[in-house]
Amino acid sequence: MNLKDIDTKALLNTITENWIIKVLCIALAILLFIFHQVGSLGERFFSVPLLVETREGMIPASTYPHMVRVSLRGDTTKIGILIEEDIEAYLDLTKYTQAGSYKAQVQMRKRGNAIGLTPLEINVEPMTVTLDLDYNVSKTVPISANIQGVVKEGYELVSYSLNPMQVQVYGPSRLIGNLTSLSTENIDIEERTEDFSVMIAVMNKDPLLVIRDAHVEFRSSIREIGTVVNFDIPITISRLDKSFVVTTNINSAKVEFEGAREDLEKWKAPPEFLIADCTAITAPGTYTVRLSIPNPPPQFELIHIEPSTVTIVVQGSKEAEAGREGDSR
Repeated sequence: MNLKDIDTKALLNTITENWIIKVLCIALAILLFIFHQVGSLGERFFSVPLLVETREGMIPASTYPHMVRVSLRGDTTKIGILIEEDIEAYLDLTKYTQAGSYKAQVQMRKRGNAIGLTPLEINVEPMTVTLDLDYNVSKTVPISANIQGVVKEGYELVSYSLNPMQVQVYGPSRLIGNLTSLSTENIDIEERTEDFSVMIAVMNKDPLLVIRDAHVEFRSSIREIGTVVNFDIPITISRLDKSFVVTTNINSAKVEFEGAREDLEKWKAPPEFLIADCTAITAPGTYTVRLSIPNPPPQFELIHIEPSTVTIVVQGSKEAEAGREGDSR
């Protein structure tokens, strides 16, 4: 027996001595290591946006989940620093060039703090998504104002306008083809008494459509409903040649104005407001002269003058008569 045989036998005896206890110790150590590793692992859950990547000219044409649930499993201290922006979920549909229905697997990308992080197990729900693709087209669509409520009693909405009056809309060809108009969000005019303007959004009821410049300006014109009042106003003979006199009795006429009640109640006609213009009279006689108001008040609307004409009799004045008698002598 040589030395080498002795050493080998001694080593084997040492290893096999109390071998059951030694195996149990090794197994216990492995279990402790596994428990330690499992104990240091944690799990986090995020909801992240689902991006859809398509070829240029194609667009999703059916509803799909815009958010997906992501579970992360890894070292507790490491995954604790991750935020939603570090994980990106997407569907890769770039290989499809024709309209149709397609099923794709939800894929994941690591970003930010998640790059190079190991171990990291990522799971997503749902795992697959089915959606329609269609051709992305655009169309110019007119807009209507969605007016709600009524102005205050005694006032009226005279007119309104939208600027611009139409918008450009993008979306799947099958939806754009049936689109004829859009309306604004609610525009509340309840109890309003004066003009106003506001920027208002164009209502988009279909998430598959995209509206370029989705806000328009609404302008309104609101006024108090006119009150009609009659005024008894004296008639003034105007521009009658001094060689003539009016022999008829000229009194007054009724003038009807429409305007704000408060303004009408305060208003009084100035002197020589309502006139009978006699410029055209060149000889004695009986004439029918139209009544007029040279300077009507700008805050009122003239409804009518009653009567609208007046009959006057014109004769030569005493001075003119005396002049003629002197010439005859």
